[in-house]
Amino acid sequence: MAGNTALKIFAQKLRTSKQFAANKAVDYINNNSTSKIIGDYNREQMLEGEDAERKDLGEYGAWRTMQRAEVGLQTDFIDLKFEGNFHESIYGEGNLLSSAKPAVVISTTSPEDWDAISEDERFKRALGLNQDNRDKVGMMIALEIQKELLKYYMP
Repeated sequence: MAGNTALKIFAQKLRTSKQFAANKAVDYINNNSTSKIIGDYNREQMLEGEDAERKDLGEYGAWRTMQRAEVGLQTDFIDLKFEGNFHESIYGEGNLLSSAKPAVVISTTSPEDWDAISEDERFKRALGLNQDNRDKVGMMIALEIQKELLKYYMP
């Protein structure tokens, strides 16, 4: 009889484990340290002059190059960083998609800056992670879910 109850409990947990794992993934992404890591990956990409698809963001025009050179900033490629406010406002956020799959959304607390920047077609994919960084974040999330599932099944 006790074995039958244990099997029922296991079966119930198995049925709900997908939703449990998705919720834990979103919670993990929304954790401040994880969100910061995701933002750091995005900043690093932009500081190399690349968007989320590893495409070059381009070069600054003559006026912006002169403006950046006057304050000692690099002028070889666009990095979307002048004072640093925009870069520091980038963060990752976890959401559940309609299919109950967890997703990372890269956002910024400076939407007015992003609205102005994203008017240029080159920058529309600047917020987001390239494939290497998506893989790193995916592995972090997978390891966290594995730990949570072990706790879930073996209290």
